[in-house]
Amino acid sequence: MTTQQILLIIIAVVQITLILRFHLEWSKVDAFMQPAATIRKLTNPLVLPVKKQLPYAVKPWAAIIIAIVLTLLAFFLFYSDSVMVLVVGSVLTLCKNWMLFLKYGIFLYVIGSWLQMREFARANYFLDQIFAPVLRPIRRIIPPLGGLDFSAIVLLIGLTIAQAQLNMLGAFLLSRLGQ
Repeated sequence: MTTQQILLIIIAVVQITLILRFHLEWSKVDAFMQPAATIRKLTNPLVLPVKKQLPYAVKPWAAIIIAIVLTLLAFFLFYSDSVMVLVVGSVLTLCKNWMLFLKYGIFLYVIGSWLQMREFARANYFLDQIFAPVLRPIRRIIPPLGGLDFSAIVLLIGLTIAQAQLNMLGAFLLSRLGQ
């Protein structure tokens, strides 16, 4: 592995951690739960200084703003000097990582709902707090049928379709901007 690949992996991990921080704040997860407290402690050095500078209405988005800036920095260092390629590439990368976070998180949520053991109760509760607000609009349209909840499957299919469309859009835009 080259230094560039290692740095890009580190940036992706930090970006997904910041996306998780955003979801923790957006879904109002209990701040004293161990995973939530750990994520907050890890991301506070990056998020708190930015939050102090933002107006109240935008404060929850501080983690996403930092993730965008981090991705812009990575694209600036490794890929291109064109401003449009930087902006388009970083926004597409953030969207792809956000979709990956949602796909794997929903997948863990579904598996956790199947494993109703006492050992997994806290993890299931934590995942439910994070992903229930994401699934709630789908559950309003498609209620559980006979005890089976299809909202996660619908969301996973939708995310897969959106990810494929985003890949095609990214390839089209970056090929046009690269000319």
